[in-house]
Amino acid sequence: MHEDGYEEMGAVCEALERAGADPRGLRRIEFDLPGRTLHGWALDDGRLPQSVRTALPHGWGVRPAAQGDDETLSAGHGRLVGHRMDIVAPPALAEAIDTGALAAVDGDDWGFTDMRTLAGDAGWGYPDPACARGAEAAAPGARR
Repeated sequence: MHEDGYEEMGAVCEALERAGADPRGLRRIEFDLPGRTLHGWALDDGRLPQSVRTALPHGWGVRPAAQGDDETLSAGHGRLVGHRMDIVAPPALAEAIDTGALAAVDGDDWGFTDMRTLAGDAGWGYPDPACARGAEAAAPGARR
């Protein structure tokens, strides 16, 4: 499996759509850690449905993140105060969060990437339609 999990992004989009979440609403987020940069896709100022967590491909996960007054972002399973976003994390990012590498990320070391979305990164058609369908199925009047 590729570290970024790109070959599984279609399945991730389908899992989100089945759970009632729009993959176009998840923005690409990057974290600069010592020696590497990791990324995922975040639903900023929101929470993803619980059913997404069990529908994602093996190794992927949903992790909550909170932001402090000083722009520090904390991600993980621990008790977080001030929920900011839910992050759909490919395997490498999920592992980093689970091992505490993102317990306190300085505001200069994380951010959103040029309005990129999960649906756009997955390459699902024109301009960024719902992930689980190709461009033809997403066209107005198309049958589901």
